[in-house]
Amino acid sequence: MKPLTFQMIALLTGFIAISAFGQNNNKKGYVVENNGDTLRGWINYKNWRKNPQQILFKKDSLTDNVAKFGPDDIICFEITGFDKYIKAIVEKDIRPVDQNQLVEGTENMTITDTVFLRQIVSGSTIDLYELIDTKPHYFIKEAAGPFKELSYKVFINERSNIANQKNYINQLRAVAGNKEMPSSLETKINTAGYKEQDLKEVVAAINKLNGSVYYSTGSTSGSRIKAALFAGIGGGYSSLRFKGEQFYMEKMSYSGGFSPYFSVGMDLVEQRNLQALFIRIELSYYSTSYTGEGATASNLTDTSNVILKYQLKQQNISPSLSVLYSFINKESYKIYAGAGVAYNFSSYSENKFTTIKPGNKSKELENYIVPSKHWVSMNATLGMRITKHWDAAVKADLYGSFTNYPTFSLNPNTYTAQLRWFFL
Repeated sequence: MKPLTFQMIALLTGFIAISAFGQNNNKKGYVVENNGDTLRGWINYKNWRKNPQQILFKKDSLTDNVAKFGPDDIICFEITGFDKYIKAIVEKDIRPVDQNQLVEGTENMTITDTVFLRQIVSGSTIDLYELIDTKPHYFIKEAAGPFKELSYKVFINERSNIANQKNYINQLRAVAGNKEMPSSLETKINTAGYKEQDLKEVVAAINKLNGSVYYSTGSTSGSRIKAALFAGIGGGYSSLRFKGEQFYMEKMSYSGGFSPYFSVGMDLVEQRNLQALFIRIELSYYSTSYTGEGATASNLTDTSNVILKYQLKQQNISPSLSVLYSFINKESYKIYAGAGVAYNFSSYSENKFTTIKPGNKSKELENYIVPSKHWVSMNATLGMRITKHWDAAVKADLYGSFTNYPTFSLNPNTYTAQLRWFFL
């Protein structure tokens, strides 16, 4: 790979990092003030890994006037289609769960705090909330009752071993009622881990037992990962570079041609995020042609020049995996960039080398160079998601070789423009 390529990748990576750090991700939402008034506008949504202590709110996405709200200022807020948070005064366990910080015994270690709880499930019987600070906490709330933390303790027992205490299982059994509990629900409760997905399924099932579920995060899918399928078309230009030493091949200059491009695939994103970081799995097909032309120089033993020609037609089926990041996130569009790797299955409908000596004496050699049928390439992508359905991108295959000779290589560079349609 040329040094310039490394520089381009470094500059692109730095630009993405700076843009990602500084960008505002304003999403539609609302806040409810302490007096009950609802303010609708735009919330700077960060897909918080830890529950936020403060949010930034704007009534108009184009204005620079930003209001800051904390738990003392509002009752709740919601980012439409993403997350809902409720203000709550809770008693939370501060016992560490990190194995390097564990303490002995099971005595309670709690403090009272005013926080924003993320709502996971709301139903006719019980609600479930999440708080992540130094560790995950999960709270339940029945009807007009208080917020109660589901208790989970990790500690050092009297034998100096690491042990855990899953009190939350008995708490959930008590809410569900031990009488006439369906075996499926009992199994869910007894096997539930102290994590969002397991507890969400349990609380939803408890609500459905005697009523209904009003709200549930990621209710459109039981998985945290969302797959968006697409099909695409495009085209571009493919060039060829020779590198190394070979008596005839090094004496030619090479050119490429137009490459039609077809693809199908999927983008994988986490359900609860801005779809900023995502993985693209793609299967593409493209074909291209390369030509080489040159001549040998005369010498003392051979005073005649030999004209050299090379013709190669290549077809590729290429599964690829790319990691992409949206460094600009707007309501109506997103701009992303990233890099990927492809494994190419190639066939060659033409692979012909020709020498023409004075007097038009020509000689054709099939498979003078034997190209690889399987080879790896690396690529960089810059694209824009225009709407929920349309995506436009340019991709450059910057590194790869479809020859396995120790002294020389043929290195293709393919630049394509692509248009994709997402089936949502």
